[in-house]
Amino acid sequence: MSATRPRVNMALPAPTSTTFSFMAFLLYFEWFYAIVLPGPVAECNTFVLYFPHEGMYFCWERHSRLWRVLTELVIRLLFTSCAENTPRGKQDMPSGWGLETDFKRRLYRIGRSLQEIRSLIYTDALPVEVWFRSAKKGEKAASVDIARFGGKKVKAGFQWGKQWDRAFFLVKTVIPAAFSGREAVLRLDFGCEAVAYQQGVPIQGLDANRDDLLLNPMAAPGEKYEVLVEAVSVDAFGKLCGIELKRAELAVCQQDILALYYDLQVVHSLAEALGENEAWARKLIRTGNTAVDLWRELSFTQDARSRAREVRRRLAAVYEQRATTALPEVHLAGHAHIDVAWLWPLEETVRKCSRTFSTALHYLSRYPGYFFSQSQAMLYAMTRDNFPALFEGIKEQVAARRWEVVGGMWVESDCNMVGAEALVRQFLYGKGFFKREFGVDVDTCWLPDTFGFPASLPQVLRRCGIRYFTTAKIRWNQYTDFPHTTFRWEGIDGSRVLAHFLWGGDYNGRVFPDQIVDSLRNFRQADRSPAFLISYGYGDGGGGPTRGMIERARRVKDLFGLPRAKTGFISDFFRHVERESEELPIYRGELYLEIHRGTLTTQSRTKRNNRKAEIAMRRLEALQSGLVFLGEKISPDEQAAVRTLWETLLTLQFHDVLPGSSIHWVYEDADRMYGELFREVQALETAAVKRIAEHVDRRAGRSFLVFNPLGWARGGVVELPLPADGAAYRALCAGKELVCQQISEGSTRSLLVQIDAVPPLGYAVITLQKGVPGGQDEGVSATKTTLANEILRARFNRKGRLEELFDRRFGVEVLAGEGNILQLFADDPVRWEAWDIDEDFPRAGVHLEADSVELLENGPVRAALRMRYKAGGSDVVQDVRIYSHLPWLEFTTRADWKERRKLLKVAFPVAVHPENASFEIQFGTVERSTTRNTLKERAQFEVAAHRWADLSRPDYGVSLLNDCKYGYDVKDNVLRLSLLRGTTSPDPDADIGQHEFSYAVFPHKGDWRKARTVRAGVEFNVPLAVYPVKAGRGSLPPEGSFLGIEDDGVILECVKPAENGEGIIARLYEAHGEASTAALSCAAQLSAVRECDMLEDDERDLPFSDVVV
Repeated sequence: MSATRPRVNMALPAPTSTTFSFMAFLLYFEWFYAIVLPGPVAECNTFVLYFPHEGMYFCWERHSRLWRVLTELVIRLLFTSCAENTPRGKQDMPSGWGLETDFKRRLYRIGRSLQEIRSLIYTDALPVEVWFRSAKKGEKAASVDIARFGGKKVKAGFQWGKQWDRAFFLVKTVIPAAFSGREAVLRLDFGCEAVAYQQGVPIQGLDANRDDLLLNPMAAPGEKYEVLVEAVSVDAFGKLCGIELKRAELAVCQQDILALYYDLQVVHSLAEALGENEAWARKLIRTGNTAVDLWRELSFTQDARSRAREVRRRLAAVYEQRATTALPEVHLAGHAHIDVAWLWPLEETVRKCSRTFSTALHYLSRYPGYFFSQSQAMLYAMTRDNFPALFEGIKEQVAARRWEVVGGMWVESDCNMVGAEALVRQFLYGKGFFKREFGVDVDTCWLPDTFGFPASLPQVLRRCGIRYFTTAKIRWNQYTDFPHTTFRWEGIDGSRVLAHFLWGGDYNGRVFPDQIVDSLRNFRQADRSPAFLISYGYGDGGGGPTRGMIERARRVKDLFGLPRAKTGFISDFFRHVERESEELPIYRGELYLEIHRGTLTTQSRTKRNNRKAEIAMRRLEALQSGLVFLGEKISPDEQAAVRTLWETLLTLQFHDVLPGSSIHWVYEDADRMYGELFREVQALETAAVKRIAEHVDRRAGRSFLVFNPLGWARGGVVELPLPADGAAYRALCAGKELVCQQISEGSTRSLLVQIDAVPPLGYAVITLQKGVPGGQDEGVSATKTTLANEILRARFNRKGRLEELFDRRFGVEVLAGEGNILQLFADDPVRWEAWDIDEDFPRAGVHLEADSVELLENGPVRAALRMRYKAGGSDVVQDVRIYSHLPWLEFTTRADWKERRKLLKVAFPVAVHPENASFEIQFGTVERSTTRNTLKERAQFEVAAHRWADLSRPDYGVSLLNDCKYGYDVKDNVLRLSLLRGTTSPDPDADIGQHEFSYAVFPHKGDWRKARTVRAGVEFNVPLAVYPVKAGRGSLPPEGSFLGIEDDGVILECVKPAENGEGIIARLYEAHGEASTAALSCAAQLSAVRECDMLEDDERDLPFSDVVV
């Protein structure tokens, strides 16, 4: 999440007086509080400034057009000095204020009256008894015994705690006789986020946007109430508040006055939204001012409640004028966007759920026409586990069709960097949770705040039973304006989903008429689609709709000057659009977000952990599948453990965690959670390998089982630990001696062993025996400046730059200049530091030069040079490696990173210069231009890719592989990979510390398809796994395969035990964008083979022989 930005396009001249400077100063604080911090007084929507010397006042409505104009003025004031000494007679009032018009003056007059009316909504206020005590670590509100609460008695003005402290307040009151038959409320303002409990159950959130807690709509004298409040000393965005009990009182809510306030507010806001050139706006202003006149006239003879009823009758004429049916409808969806973690840790998200969901249930009980939509299965799981009674209330409202579960994903994840299988699991586990807990099959993908979407996502959505897609983020584009609002989005395989964009990049609407009018005016498909969508409710930090939003939604349903409005479910909106639309446009390809490109690199440790965790889960499930092929069972406990591990990984892929845009606390939690995941995976792997090994013949010597989790046979290099006896060892597999090389790191010895081929999804047993290795082929050679094998020859200069990379197979020089240039740039984006990289970053930077270059290893398996660099105050060490049988040059890098506001990239200018580069995405590849001829091309100066990017001609090309990076830029013939950043906000310590990553240059004949770059990228990321095993007899040979695929372009992305415990799931995809027929060979006798979707639901039977599909 990034702070909501003002969308202001009107240019105003600078003000020219001290008065205007003072006014702008005051407005700046409102702007800062309302936009940057999001405003805590959002229901106080009318503001007045009075300047007695000039004899004029200014009144404005927040979220209105005038409010945005004033915001623009404030921005101008920040950069333009006022003319302090200009003679008064020559000062001009800035154009754009328009104070001279009768329309504006009448508008301001209504605004002033609104402020007065609002102050009369709550009356008869009485102090209540409040007790306070700090919360103990881990103490839950549901376990607090209010009979033994203790603590100390406090009153308004009491201050407590520091940032992230928790406290409990016990509020006691008795209804007095004067409140009989009236709506009694507690007005509680703790200056922070809070939630009220009764009988151990959350009943409503209390925050900057809602401070009234209903006790009884028809109060009876003598009723006693005890309310427990849990408070956290921060606002919705984790900022330290005043930590002061600002209000604690019992009051009467005057329903007639409240109703008048919203009647008049909607009239005022609609008039301003339409503007004085609209006849209906002028009529609204006249009616509103007549109502204000009546309000003031009756003040001499009637009380406020009676006046309110009379004035409402006067305004009723406005609401009798119905909306036209000629316009598209607006569908209003109540929603609360809750970031799983961002400016707060995961533990605070649990409390955000209690506050937001209890508030939603409260409003659902009060407003029959209100509906609420909420996404993210993980939030529901949190609620179920921590607030079971609240969860049961949600289930009741879902069954009553008042609460919509939407989204279908475990969390609203990042979509640029999550792996293909993880993307599927988001829906597999998200939709599975919704089906189990609510009996609902979700068909709408709700990702309003995610930072871009791959071209393969439509296929994943359709294969997961998702038909509809929504986002708001693409409206944030910097360079180009996306051409559609409602359209059919087509993926790389031709799959389509119905897509709709929320206008203005806003998923936290407030239901003011100006937002509706603005959305309608910018609805691109108004000529062919029947409706557009507005999501309303406070979000990012949760909270959801307020009473005011719901009241406004009731009033705009059928009001002349606006389109007809409906409240309901998001999925119902899509079904209506799907049914009634005509010839919607088709958009094919990725939805690239022209902003927040830095999220592909920020917090690199988290990104590395994500990639390694995805690989670990792939390997674990492949091993468990091997057990199933051997006839063994995976226990329910083991399946549950794997599911829990996946849920942890999926949670950490949330769109503010994996992208690196959260506070430091979040990444401390992430490091801990990844560590626990890796340890648990290792334990489950060890158990699975032990069971597999019992079936395999491993009789001779010290044995290791080498496992290949990929769907094709592949060779590789494995590292085997050696005993500390100092003896020489040789390695054998199936009686054949293998090429090996002893290496040391301090006192630890290892043996690098080159194994020619391990069967697909299979194993091979390597045995160590004492003795000097036999004749070893010299597959590699090295000097202090060169590395070579039979495929490549690399030469470096004293700066550590790659001067030559020669492809010995085809006699081709790969580079067009020095390669492996480590480039350090100043990285200080104009906005949103952790999120953004600005286009002009190359303007200030240096190329690193090696302080030293040394020969580290020299075959026969591997040769390596070690280079040491200084990057500012950081140390960077690179081991450049070449292997005897591999066609790439590898750069393994370790950095002790201390840089702030710097960006480290590596560049390779290559001797091919195509118009387009290719980039790997989930389940496929996309092409992007290497030129900057258009705004769209210029915008894509930093793009997402997974394991590789490639520049190729039909006859030759070069791929740049990586093992944990996601940000590439390719311009002309230069391949560049982003390595590290050093941002300071919101985490001032982002990326400080130790890093390790690898990348490799892979030259090849033909394009990336002929070169099998997809397989190369997978092999570079997924090494052969090695496990020590005890000697013993088994029925299987020392080499074997469980499952294999016979087609270069078909990738076995995942093999896993089925979720229902019956059989194996093999997920395959065609990687080259070509029609293909492939054979799948199995080790076990097959009884049935069925094609299924990504949720593992059967679709059709497939023909097969005994062991081949």
